[in-house]
Amino acid sequence: MIERAARPVDAAGLGALRVFVGLIIFAATARTALLGRIRSIYTEPNFHFTHIGFEWVRPLPEPWMQLLFAALAIAALAMAVGFYARYSAAATFLLFTWIELSEKAAFLNHYYLLSLLCLLLVALPGDRALCVWPRRPGIQRVPIGAYWMIRFQLSVVYLFAGIAKLNSDWLVRAEPLRTWLSAHAEMPVIGGLLQTSAAGFALSYGGLVFDLSIWVFLLLPKTRRAAWALVVVFHVSVGLLFPIGVFPVAMIAATTIFFAPDWCRWRHPVESEVDQAPRPSLRPLHGALAALWIIVQLAMPMRCLLYPGPVNWTEEGFRYAWRVMLIEKTGTLEYRVLSDGQESRVFPSRELCGLQYRMLVTQPDMILEYAHHIRDRVGGADTAVYADAWVSMNGRPAARIVNPAVDLAREPRSLLPAHWILRAPPAP
Repeated sequence: MIERAARPVDAAGLGALRVFVGLIIFAATARTALLGRIRSIYTEPNFHFTHIGFEWVRPLPEPWMQLLFAALAIAALAMAVGFYARYSAAATFLLFTWIELSEKAAFLNHYYLLSLLCLLLVALPGDRALCVWPRRPGIQRVPIGAYWMIRFQLSVVYLFAGIAKLNSDWLVRAEPLRTWLSAHAEMPVIGGLLQTSAAGFALSYGGLVFDLSIWVFLLLPKTRRAAWALVVVFHVSVGLLFPIGVFPVAMIAATTIFFAPDWCRWRHPVESEVDQAPRPSLRPLHGALAALWIIVQLAMPMRCLLYPGPVNWTEEGFRYAWRVMLIEKTGTLEYRVLSDGQESRVFPSRELCGLQYRMLVTQPDMILEYAHHIRDRVGGADTAVYADAWVSMNGRPAARIVNPAVDLAREPRSLLPAHWILRAPPAP
C-alpha cells in the first residue's frame, strides 16, 4: 500500500486546488467585510458563543478584528498565487480557523471544510506547483497518496451528507425542501412547479442519490468527467435556489482534485523535465498520520450515535458532521431568573445580534451557554436560571426543547448527553 501511495505524479492538481481555496477564502472574507458583518457579528455584540475547549478564542476589539480580516485576505491571496505557498497556507488556516472558532453562531460546514483543506495543503507536498514566488524550474512530483487524502476528505463530505438524509423527514415528508421551495413561488417559468409535492420529493431523493453516489463516480476514470459535469449542474442549481454562500463554488472547485494530476497544465512536460524532478518518498510516519486523519474524519460524523434521541432535534453531535440542509427550525426563548429571592425575565434578543439569536433559540447547547452567561452577569451563589424554549422543526408544531424545571445554571457544559433536552415531537 505504501509503495502504491508513493507513486510519483505531477503536483499541478494540488497547486490548482490551492489557488481555488485561496481565492474562495479571499472572496468570503471580502464579502463578510463589505456586508458589514465584521461589526454586526464579531465586534458589536457584548456576548459571543464559544466551542467547548476553545472558550479562550474570542473576537478581538473592533480595530484589531478589522486588521485580522485584512490579514486573512492578504494571506489567502498569497496562498492563491503561491507566494511561499506553505507558509501562506498555514497563515490562512490559523487566521480563518480563529475567526470560525470565535463565534459559534456563525459556524458553517463549508467554512469547516475550507479550514480542513488549508490544513491538508500545509501538511501535504505540492507547495512548488503553480507558484509565483519563489519560482523553480521544472515540475514538482508528489506521491499519489497526497491526492488520495484530499479525495478521501471530499468523499467523506458527500457520503455522510447522504447518510444524514436517511431519515423520515427527508424520505417520507420531503422536508425541509418542501418548505424552502415554497418561498420560490414567484420565480418565472418554474415557480409554480416548485410548489408541488412532486418537486419536493424529486429534489429530496435526487439530492440523496447524488450525495451517496457522486464521490464513487468521481473516483472512477470512465465516469469522472460526466460526474464532474453533474457536480457543476447540481451545485449551481442548489446555489440559485438556496442562500448557502460559497459552498457550491467550493465544492465545484475542490472536486477538480479527482481529475488527472496534470489536468491544469498548459503543456505536458517533456521527458527531460520529468527525469530531473526529484522523486518523492513516503515514510511509515506519513502512513500513521494519514491513518489518524482518516480515523478522526470518520469518527466525527458518527459520534452522533453516542447520543440518545434524533440528532436533528437535539443537535448533539450535529456540528462538524456534514449534516447539511437537513432542518428548518424556528423558535422562541426567554429565561426565568431567580436570585436573592427575586424573580426576573431575560430576553436574549435585546443583547444579541440577529444571527446569534436565530441560532440560540433552536440549539440546546447554546441555550445552556447563554444561561451560564446570565448566571455570571447576575451573580450570587443562589442564582437559578430556567429556560422557556419552544422550537418548531420541519413543519412540526412548536414544542419545548428544554426541560423548564431544570436549573441550567447548575448544568455543566460538556460533550456528554444532556438529560435536560426534551424528546422531539412526532411528525404531523
